[in-house]
Amino acid sequence: MQNFRWWYGGCVTCPVLGDEVEALPGISLNAHGKLYYGAGDLGRVSKDVVATPSDGIRRFEVTWYRTGLTSTMKEDAWIKNFRWIRKIKKTLNLGDVIEALPDVEMSIIDGKQYYKAGDRGRVTKQSKVDKITFEMQFEVTWYRTERKSIIKEEEWLRKFFWIEEKETENALEMWRVTEDFANARVRLGPGYEQTILSVKPAGTVVKGYQVEGYEWVKLADEPGYIAINDKSGQPLLRSQAEEWRVVTHAHRHNIRKETSKNSEVVTTVSQGDKIYGTREGDWLRLSDGSGYSLICEGAQRFLKASFEQPQKSQRLWQQKPSIGSWLMRPVREDEDENKDELLKVFEPVENEDQLANYSFIGKIFTCCVSRGNENNIS
Repeated sequence: MQNFRWWYGGCVTCPVLGDEVEALPGISLNAHGKLYYGAGDLGRVSKDVVATPSDGIRRFEVTWYRTGLTSTMKEDAWIKNFRWIRKIKKTLNLGDVIEALPDVEMSIIDGKQYYKAGDRGRVTKQSKVDKITFEMQFEVTWYRTERKSIIKEEEWLRKFFWIEEKETENALEMWRVTEDFANARVRLGPGYEQTILSVKPAGTVVKGYQVEGYEWVKLADEPGYIAINDKSGQPLLRSQAEEWRVVTHAHRHNIRKETSKNSEVVTTVSQGDKIYGTREGDWLRLSDGSGYSLICEGAQRFLKASFEQPQKSQRLWQQKPSIGSWLMRPVREDEDENKDELLKVFEPVENEDQLANYSFIGKIFTCCVSRGNENNIS
């Protein structure tokens, strides 16, 4: 107890079907002239623990993402060789994307190629149970060939990798169809040979995110994908960078090289400056490529998007104030913070010399009623 601290990180006695594991440092398997896995490799349990008939030893199987090969591991020895990572999908759902693992042989039926190692496809038909074998199976449409194939549940765990598409709100961007083309085609998947679902005229703004590993944008508000560039490399879409305004209370705000407060400062901006970029979590990636700006930290805001609606002015008193009382209201960030403009909003007195005091306290404007004529105070 003096040397160690107990930490709960999701304890498991043995990985089960669909669990993801990682080979520990110094652990690898070379057999039959092949490297099945090495230290740090990730794999998925593709067959549950069963007793081997020949020796009665209980083993499970792991299919490795990098090599595509499948190895076995004894139930009572796994913890010395692997680290449990997480539970992931055992069954595919409609719309899921999978990728054929490196060791998968090319699928050719009746002289037609369906998929090969590295190809990606989408589940386009809901899973169902085969009436003869009672096995769960899925229909997958492959992006490259546009052909459909039936994948059995046991087969997908051994031959394919589930692609986690990052469809988070922070990853979404606004994209504009360039004026270089009359329209941009929305396709079934990320590929020029994919079925055309619709077209977007030049100037149209769409919301979506770039699919990892592809120069394609997956639309967020409707099905389909649009290429960022056409086949010749001409831009079809351009990121519609948003306008942001610096609202920090500090004199200067840092632009950093990476998304870390410890990263190198490349330049600074001042309060009130406008900058342009795309949000990535709590950071703004600047459209000119100069770096990243921290948007917020907890409740503290450094940047505000121009599309955010400003708060409406609100009077914070319920009754007519008397001499010596203070009036206040929030100062909107889109206002000129000067006395003349703010007095028009308050309209508490007839003329300026009736104000004995005014000040800015943070983002709150305050003024003191110093002389009577309360009939003119509203």
